[in-house]
Amino acid sequence: MAAPMQASLKSHRLCTATVGILRAQFLSAGYCRWQHKKQYSSGKDDELRLSYLDGEHSGIAVCAFNRPEARNSFSRKMISMIEEVIQTIRFDTNVRTLIIKSDVPGIFCAGADLKERATIPPKEVGPFVAKGRQMTVDIANLPIPVIAALDGTAVGGGMELALACDLRVASTSAKMGLVETKLAIIPGGGGTQRLVRAAGPAIAKELMFTGRVLDGKQAAMLGIVNHAVEQDESGEAAYKRALELGKEILPQVSILWSQSIVNHAVEQDESGEAAYKRALELGKEILPQVSILWSQSIVNHAVEQDESGEAAYKRALELGKEILPQGPIAVRMAKLAINKGAEVDLASGLAFEEAYYAQTIPTKDRLEGLKAFKEKRPPVYKGE
Repeated sequence: MAAPMQASLKSHRLCTATVGILRAQFLSAGYCRWQHKKQYSSGKDDELRLSYLDGEHSGIAVCAFNRPEARNSFSRKMISMIEEVIQTIRFDTNVRTLIIKSDVPGIFCAGADLKERATIPPKEVGPFVAKGRQMTVDIANLPIPVIAALDGTAVGGGMELALACDLRVASTSAKMGLVETKLAIIPGGGGTQRLVRAAGPAIAKELMFTGRVLDGKQAAMLGIVNHAVEQDESGEAAYKRALELGKEILPQVSILWSQSIVNHAVEQDESGEAAYKRALELGKEILPQVSILWSQSIVNHAVEQDESGEAAYKRALELGKEILPQGPIAVRMAKLAINKGAEVDLASGLAFEEAYYAQTIPTKDRLEGLKAFKEKRPPVYKGE
């Protein structure tokens, strides 16, 4: 058994480790021991960095992607490393909040490593996707709050990882979306299920059928992210906001269960109506969103009528045109995964997603999508 590990770095860092084969046993507050410990640095070449913050942020751990040459995409190795981080954090009683971010400017995660994917035999694609799906399940099942800090692009599997987190903070300039139908496949890491639960079936269908990419402000309006913040010179505005949220959460971790009973506990004042006053504040905060909330559940778009009397039809044509370039089999499978998943619990919905994803693997369209990506040209899908 290795000796207790302690490190102290300026600002926020307590210790930094890139993940190896770790199995933690925590013996007392403030100290940790590792079995099969492997020492890592925080050098520029580390693909994944796990840091423990100190000072006022003590109790927050930060997992940072650092694979710039591949836009932080998920290779087999990367998924294994993330899984090891998850298992490390799961048993660390000193960690109260986890923030997942990127150390690569302008990019959170580009999803699957398509260059590697092109070399994987079809029979191995399903198991690979299943590992990515399980990774998102394991993130969602961590016993502590997990915050995704999106200071750059999060598409495909990167967006699915973010959706598996409890909270999401994005810069207004960040780009995000589930773009898999552009590659003639469907989201395979829980996206068909978690986006529905975040934004509603109609919005989720539109975004997946079209493969549309949103900015942080649009995502916040749809309820996909909790906060959208203006980017600053550091390029880490979302991370800074995530740190604020983490700091706000830290004192509450021991009473998280009580939060499911009431949303806010306020000190009573002389009026005897402190709770009522807080409720009024919440109502005022909700009012501007009401029109958005209704639109999410009833219609996707409300357009001003024009002289033709067919303004809605014209907008529908635009949506149809936006859907057309995507893989037709993938669009069908996405619709089935969303429809079936919306009727059941999340675990059952993920099983539906797995089954419908499998239908896209043997298609010619999937291979055409990978070939077009490699050749940097628009794909030509035939529904085969």
